[in-house]
Amino acid sequence: MYNSGILTADLIANVQSEADITIPIGSDSWYRWINAVEQFVYTEIFDKFAVKTVDFSTKINLKDDISTVEGCAVPIFDDIIKVYADETELDRSGVISRLVFSDKPLYCDDLEGNIAVSGVDFAEKITVVYRIRPRLKESGDGSYINLPVEFADMAAARMRAEAYKIANEGNLSAVWMADYNTQLETLKVWAAMRNERYGE
Repeated sequence: MYNSGILTADLIANVQSEADITIPIGSDSWYRWINAVEQFVYTEIFDKFAVKTVDFSTKINLKDDISTVEGCAVPIFDDIIKVYADETELDRSGVISRLVFSDKPLYCDDLEGNIAVSGVDFAEKITVVYRIRPRLKESGDGSYINLPVEFADMAAARMRAEAYKIANEGNLSAVWMADYNTQLETLKVWAAMRNERYGE
């Protein structure tokens, strides 16, 4: 997980002091905008994964059984990249496919926060590879911006765009959103080079 070394509260304070906005904007909004940036980037751009192996079960609870990396959010089903029963890779499926193809090694979301495994007669271990994401930030948590330091301004640009939008300053909002999108495209190239270099 990237750590810019910049406190979230400090970045918010800097943007607030620089932006020429007269209407008050609550701290929840500032943190929501940063969370939106980070969650999108870690879900759609960065290939950052963790692996957890647990004793075999037909139900693996994402919150209790899949321990999270420190500073990371509890994984959700969409974060699951691969599941193995010992050496056998299970295919991702929906609930109906799991019922129809009950003899095929599959896993699905049981809609109760579990990975449901089927079609595995015997295995000692289940290994789950999942995407890591930062925890959601909130006021007073002492968190840092979880982006490479050279892209911390991308989060600031998004906050400015959203703040100016609330203040009905459409032109300024559009300028800062364009800046955010430009930096986002640069980040995609930057991340793709690293994903290719370091592999899956």
